[in-house]
Amino acid sequence: MSAREQRRHQEMHNPQTDHREAHPAKRDRDRLLYSNALRRLAGVTQVTSPMEGDVVHNRLTHTLKVAQVARRLAERLLIETDPALVEAIGGIDPEVVEAAALAHDLGHPPFGHIGEQVLDQLLSETGEEGYEGNAQSFRIVTKLAVRADEHPGLNLTRATLDALLKYPWLRASRPGTRKWGAYASESEDFHWVRGDDSAHARPSIEAQIMDWADDITYAVHDVDDFFRAGIIPMHLLVLDEDERAQFLEATRARWAFTHPDRVDLWESFAESFRHIIQLMPIRRPYTGTRAEQALLSRIRSDLITRFISAPIIRVAANGPAQLAIADGIQAEVATLKALDWHYVIGSSPYRTQQQGFRRIVRELFQVYHEDRAGELIPNWLGAELDATATPARRAADLVSALSDIQALRMYQRLTGLAPGSIRDWM
Repeated sequence: MSAREQRRHQEMHNPQTDHREAHPAKRDRDRLLYSNALRRLAGVTQVTSPMEGDVVHNRLTHTLKVAQVARRLAERLLIETDPALVEAIGGIDPEVVEAAALAHDLGHPPFGHIGEQVLDQLLSETGEEGYEGNAQSFRIVTKLAVRADEHPGLNLTRATLDALLKYPWLRASRPGTRKWGAYASESEDFHWVRGDDSAHARPSIEAQIMDWADDITYAVHDVDDFFRAGIIPMHLLVLDEDERAQFLEATRARWAFTHPDRVDLWESFAESFRHIIQLMPIRRPYTGTRAEQALLSRIRSDLITRFISAPIIRVAANGPAQLAIADGIQAEVATLKALDWHYVIGSSPYRTQQQGFRRIVRELFQVYHEDRAGELIPNWLGAELDATATPARRAADLVSALSDIQALRMYQRLTGLAPGSIRDWM
């Protein structure tokens, strides 16, 4: 067994009855598919809450599409890359990439990034390390998820855990960073996967593939969702120069704030937006006709194929492997994602809704933090907790294990707004 295929905790399998024994990452993928943490994502916000209905993607449907795109990208790179180069960089395994994609969003709390921000603030106020969705995903698969009595977590292979670490460092090695891959509480697992915690560490090539698949999927399906919902006016962006100009002007201000060191790239960003919009033959608002559905299906397929076909593997002298993507293609994906920010996330209805979600997460955390005896922990969640965690970390684990609707109902129950029945099961 190679180092990539090793698991932190020893297991016994019969290769005569389990054909996956020759390919351990297949077992990783199956464990993730059957985990409670993955199933929960059906009720967790992608951009808008699943409580909006079935019009938009939830975090689970997003995750399944990331896994599919990631696998296809890995398969394409295996076909088109010199086998000697693939071997030199440690290999590319589509099973590993798909498994990591299935795990990449497990740590998202209720209500998406808003919940993440609130939990990070509340934990920091108690003196804890903070909350980060990627680090929580790593915590779930290595410690919180339940598969066997003999060991914590899902006991995934080193390769899959490494592919999950798109931010392969601990927070302490990069003070002030907004993103990190593992909490200090999982540092032993992290070092088992990565070895040295280098401040200059780069994600593995399989983690880079998974990350690009995440960007592609988010960019394409969210624009599709919100055009269908009548929120992103794609037809106007294609036909109306004033609409394009208003979007670009608003986005320029956000770009200057989020990319202060890359202001000089703005014009190329804007040009990429104009280019990608012209590739979309949309001339009218969406009304749901068969012809419109077929057109959107073709646009999705063309865009995903375009973005999957772009990357190549590049290795600098004495440097790590890099998934190299042309600046123009990266900018096209970034502009599609920016449409979400302008038309959805920046809208007044969205912001007022998010204010309510912040309150729910904050008050749930405070209730669980004060419940030192654990009397309010739902019995179906108790098994997936860390007995060594501090009260604050346990509270964050509890809140982050809820779906949006579970968080709302538990908030209503604990505050007396809708107490329900003693026979209720969440």
